[in-house]
Order: sequence, then C-alpha cells, then structure tokens
Amino acid sequence: MIINFNVTLMGLRDQLLNEVVGYEKPDLEEARKNLILETSQNRATIKELEDVLLSELSKDTDIPLVDNVPLIETLDNAKTKANEINLALEAAKVTTADIEANRESYKDVAKRGAILFFALQGLKSISEMYEYSLTSYMTVFMNSLETARKDNILQNRLRNIKEKLTQ
Repeated sequence: MIINFNVTLMGLRDQLLNEVVGYEKPDLEEARKNLILETSQNRATIKELEDVLLSELSKDTDIPLVDNVPLIETLDNAKTKANEINLALEAAKVTTADIEANRESYKDVAKRGAILFFALQGLKSISEMYEYSLTSYMTVFMNSLETARKDNILQNRLRNIKEKLTQ
C-alpha cells in the first residue's frame, strides 16, 4: 500500500521554521507551544462556563431569576472567571505578537530549506536514485543547523546556516 503525503512549500516552510527556532531559541519555541496550549485551555474553559450558564438558565424552577441564589452565584463565578480568562487571552495576543516577531527572523532559513527539499524532489525525474524522503531531508536540515558556523550576530548566523544547508 502506497501512502502519498502531499507536502506543500508553505507547510514545509512552517515545519522547518518550528525546527530552526526550536534549535536556535528553544525557550522561545517552548513559550510558543505553552501559549498555544494555554490559549486552547482558556477557550475551553469559556465554553464550559457558557454551558453551565445555559444549563442553569434552562432549569425549570418557580423561583424568580432575581431570587435564584444558586443561579446568581453561578453568574458571579462565571463573570469572575471570564474576566480573568479574557485578561489572559489579551496578554496572550501581545506575547504571541512578540514571539512571531522573533520567529520572523528565521523565516528565510526555513524558506531556503523548503525550496531545497522541493528541488531535491525534482531530481527523481532524472533518476529514481535521487529520491529523498522528508525524514531523511529533515536529518540533513538538522545537521546543517548543528554544523553551521556559530556567530553572535543573528544575520551572520542565518547566512551561515543557509550556506551550510545549500552546501
């Protein structure tokens, strides 16, 4: 059975961007992953609060809404949690923008890596001997990150990585 995974240039570039940022700035990549997880959890909590409120409001009771103490307590609790979550989501937007601005510097390396992968894929039309898997290419990509000459100046480091990858 042959499984055909269609890899797109932009999809591979994004995957390589995650790899290069994870290698060069592991704390930044970890913060990005944690932020995604936290945001997802906060949105799930908001959904749960909405469900609880709808459930409480749909209960058939003879007590007027203004005298329904459990409902009022649920509303107060939901409002407090919702405000906290909204503040966290706003802070997450700012943090996400900062992280993405830092990741932007590495996009050229990821783009070069993606283009080179597709150039290698084109070689198989010459001979099947030149067929490369994405897994083996990822090994080459990661090796270029490890063996490229280090430099404290970001632009020089990025140039060194691109040169090593192209080599």
